[in-house]
Amino acid sequence: MKRMVLILFLLLTTCTPELPCEPRVTEPQAWSESELSLVGLINDYRAELGLNLVITNEDLKIESDKRAEVLYYLPAVTHDGVGAAFIALGNKCYQGYAEILGGGYTTIESVLAAWKESSEHNRALLRASSYYIGVANTVGENGQTIYVILLARD
Repeated sequence: MKRMVLILFLLLTTCTPELPCEPRVTEPQAWSESELSLVGLINDYRAELGLNLVITNEDLKIESDKRAEVLYYLPAVTHDGVGAAFIALGNKCYQGYAEILGGGYTTIESVLAAWKESSEHNRALLRASSYYIGVANTVGENGQTIYVILLARD
C-alpha cells in the first residue's frame, strides 16, 4: 500500500524595517502545466468561499523548486530545511509564509482533496492574508510524487 504524506509548516513573520529588502525576481520562471493547473484548482476553491485569488510569484516559484529538489533525494517528505526558503523570502520582505507538502499522490486533484480534508492544510490554503503562491512538483528518487506549495504576502 502506498504511503501518502501531508505536511504543513506555517511561519508568520514580519520584515525588519531597518534592513533594506533585496530585489524581487521579475523574469518569468518555468511553470509546468500541472503546477499552473494546481494553482487554478486552489484559486477555484478560494473563490467558492469568497476569498482573494493567489497570484503566481516568481520568487516563491524559485524557492518551491529548490525545496522540491532537496526533497527529491530524501526518503520521506519533511519540512526539515524549509528555513532556507523562508530566510530567502524574508530577505525580499515577504511575510506570513506557509509551506504545504504532499507526497505519494498520483494527481493534483488527489493531493488537493487530501489537503482540504486536513484541517491544518485547509486552513493554510484558505488564509485570507496569502496573496502569492509558488508551486513545484517532481517525482522523487524513490518514485514518490512530491508537491511543494509556498504561500506568502507582502
